[in-house]
Formats: sequence, structure tokens, C-alpha cells
Amino acid sequence: MTTEHFDLANPVTKVDDIPDYEMYSQTIDSLNKRFGNRVLKGIEIGYIASEKDRIIDYLADKDYDLKLLSVHHNGQFDYLDDEVKDMDPAIVIPLYFAQLSEALVVIEADVFAHFDYGFRVFGLSVAEFKQYEAQFL
Repeated sequence: MTTEHFDLANPVTKVDDIPDYEMYSQTIDSLNKRFGNRVLKGIEIGYIASEKDRIIDYLADKDYDLKLLSVHHNGQFDYLDDEVKDMDPAIVIPLYFAQLSEALVVIEADVFAHFDYGFRVFGLSVAEFKQYEAQFL
């Protein structure tokens, strides 16, 4: 299994990360001829609400064996940025969970990747995290 990363409106790099589907597919086809159809084609879809139409349009005519879904940023900051460490988890985590909830409804995917991405920088213990679980479950 190999996956390409697809993330739009990245607030850090200020560019869209859009895989070249044709080139990727040709590479997978070539590898499958060489290795007997053992290589699967996947994509990690970085969700952001402001780009949902572009995300859906990009995926519409493409075939993947596996679709991973993730939320890396909110258009203003990446959740792993150093600046997030200084923010209030009681504000950031509910915002992240709201994005997660929307992403899971809007985008059809097989796997949700790295659930903890939006709050990893806070280093919460299980006990500390428990106060937020009802907001998502």
C-alpha cells in the first residue's frame, strides 16, 4: 500500500498539495506489472471545510484502493505548529472535533488517520483528555 498526500490551503506552505493522479497511477501500474499486483493505490485526504467542493471535485473521477481521511489544519494554523502549544486546549480541541465531525460526514473514506493530530501538541494524559471525549462521541 502506498498513499499520496492531498491537502489544500496549507497555512504553513501557502500552497496546495495535490498529487499528480495520472503519474501516480502509471507508477502503481508499472509496479504491479513488476511485482504481481501487490501494490495498492491510496490517498490521504486532508480535510478543510473551505475547500470541501475542491476536495470532492478532485476525488470524483479517481479510483483508490484506500482512502485515508485527516484534518491537519484549519486554514489559519496547522495543529502541530509551535504556536498551538500556547493556545488554550479548551478552545482548540472543540474546534478540531467540529472539523473532524464535519469531515467524517462530508468525505467518504475508509480510515480516519491520526485521530490525535489536533491535540497531540498538548500532551494530555488520558485523565485530562476525558473531559473532551463527550464532545466527540
